[in-house]
Amino acid sequence: MEYGKLVHQLDPLDSLICTALVHSVAAGDRAWVKSDKSGLDTLGPWDKRAVLFASQVLSADERRAWLRIAKARGDFLDRILANHLLAS
Repeated sequence: MEYGKLVHQLDPLDSLICTALVHSVAAGDRAWVKSDKSGLDTLGPWDKRAVLFASQVLSADERRAWLRIAKARGDFLDRILANHLLAS
């Protein structure tokens, strides 16, 4: 998904986590993702999906292992997003 379109879609959610993670992906910054992925279960649904989306900045092995765990714990939309990210 194009970066500008994703930011536009997330801005109405007014979520600092969503916005920060999208900017982290654009900058290739792994610090935000690594700090938020450990507390994924404590986040709201859209913040959780932002962290899942941002996982693309992680190494391939780390991303695959973590997305499989997140997929097993997530709801329907989380599983769809995780499947998409695992396939790409």
